[in-house]
Amino acid sequence: MNSRALASYISVTLAIAAGIVGMGLCFNAVLAGDLHELTLGVPPLLIGLWWAGHELGRSMIASRMRHGQRENHHPS
Repeated sequence: MNSRALASYISVTLAIAAGIVGMGLCFNAVLAGDLHELTLGVPPLLIGLWWAGHELGRSMIASRMRHGQRENHHPS
């Protein structure tokens, strides 16, 4: 595994953690009816969702590029 792949995995792990924390705060806030806690939970939830989606998009593009390169090198 190269350093770029490791950085990507760490980035996704942080995004997942931020999303989980944000979702937990939002869930508890809704159950308790606490608007202040809800406003604390929404930013990490949105950041986690955006970040994870961004990394998923990058991964899909890279996968398509690798798949296309394999087809070009090994015609069927």
